[in-house]
Amino acid sequence: MGFIDAVDTLILGANTYAQAKGYWPYADERGEYGEKPNNLTKLVSSSKLDDAPWGDFPAATVTRDPAATIRELKDQSGKDIWLWGSLKLMHSLLDAGAVAEPLDRLHGAETRGIRLRFGLGSGDPADSRVQGPARWAPAETAVSDSIMVSHSMLKSIDRPPPAGTRCRRGSSLSSMATHDIDRIDHSVLYTTDMDATAATYEALGFTLSPLSMHMGADRPGGERRPMGAGNRCALFGRTYLELLGLYGDGSVDPWNIRPLIAQYEGLHGYSFGCTDVEATEKRLRSAGLSSSGVLPLQRDVETPGGMATARFQAVHLDRALTPEGLIHAAHHLTPELIHQPRYLEHANGATHLHSVLLVVDDVDLAAAVARYALILDVEPAAEGPVRVLPLPLGRVEIVAVSAFREMLPEEPVPALPYMAGQTVAVRDVKAARALVEGNGFTTRELPDGFFVGAAQARGAALAFIEV
Repeated sequence: MGFIDAVDTLILGANTYAQAKGYWPYADERGEYGEKPNNLTKLVSSSKLDDAPWGDFPAATVTRDPAATIRELKDQSGKDIWLWGSLKLMHSLLDAGAVAEPLDRLHGAETRGIRLRFGLGSGDPADSRVQGPARWAPAETAVSDSIMVSHSMLKSIDRPPPAGTRCRRGSSLSSMATHDIDRIDHSVLYTTDMDATAATYEALGFTLSPLSMHMGADRPGGERRPMGAGNRCALFGRTYLELLGLYGDGSVDPWNIRPLIAQYEGLHGYSFGCTDVEATEKRLRSAGLSSSGVLPLQRDVETPGGMATARFQAVHLDRALTPEGLIHAAHHLTPELIHQPRYLEHANGATHLHSVLLVVDDVDLAAAVARYALILDVEPAAEGPVRVLPLPLGRVEIVAVSAFREMLPEEPVPALPYMAGQTVAVRDVKAARALVEGNGFTTRELPDGFFVGAAQARGAALAFIEV
């Protein structure tokens, strides 16, 4: 308990607070690990909340200006301040200069500072299988897994952190640096009947782009050839849903997708957006996750001015490491040709791809979470039985099959691992539901929206939420 004993104040962002308030005040089974955090002085950074209750424990105080609050606290006596989870809040403190660069050598300084610990959730604080290197930890490991920012750093409010600052993974601050992967660019739903699949998604309220056939190379610098596939997409401006039709006799299958759809048709791919494809490729290759190099891709698309060629670069994860499907990072060279304004408005009010859900065998949960944490370079968090890997835009959710069957008992699990569903954000969930039901779909309630089951949504459950 050395880490917790060294702090007396807890500060967290609004999203982390929303996760924590429903679990930790009632986590009696955590013993001291639950009791001590619940009794700390708590602060919540939020522009919208007016109060922040914490079960039967003293409520948290809402601060509109966390940087100013940190500056005030540094001048007061007391123990260290714990920044719990809240990567967005950490970034805002760095940007405001309220916290300077993290220096491990400042551990144990006799000044009041900030201790940073990520991986907030309901997982066991000492269980690295759930929380990874940013877990809570017993006293003997607390120092190596946390960072303290001392008074000397808090006072450096006129100096921003050095550009490109990164820390070793064990410091729990690797996720503070700017990530090369910043969003779920799109999901990929595979089908051998594009007409029926497109008709289904149009009836679900999506505007779809016209059919566009793919060209690509199987190695860097290789000749671009037809890939036996073409897509229609529901586009949102930065993210999209891809309906990928497979054509021909199957002899052209450069990414070995046909064996997957022989098991079931549905979601078999995630594409993560990256801003620097060379940096992404280098990181994934160094981690032993990819050997593809940077691959050129292109497809012809219709524009108001005639046909044009959309171009992309992609880094593919080695398929042996992603049994659930084809996973890659993509960089758009011509995004304006894909996200054309005429395709961005949808009858269901959809605004972006919110999340994707992966179901894995119970014994594989820890490994799957660790794998995606490494792919995305983020720290996982727990929301009940679901493990969440958040990105600035979108998030990957992973759940064990036993929990999935309790959550959605009527949904199929045709194979494991299984890309079971995806969620889109809409402007008005009631209006979206009325449209979907009016077009003949059966919907089921979710806490913050509704969903259409995989049987009606062409192989993957489709959820709608209002955010």
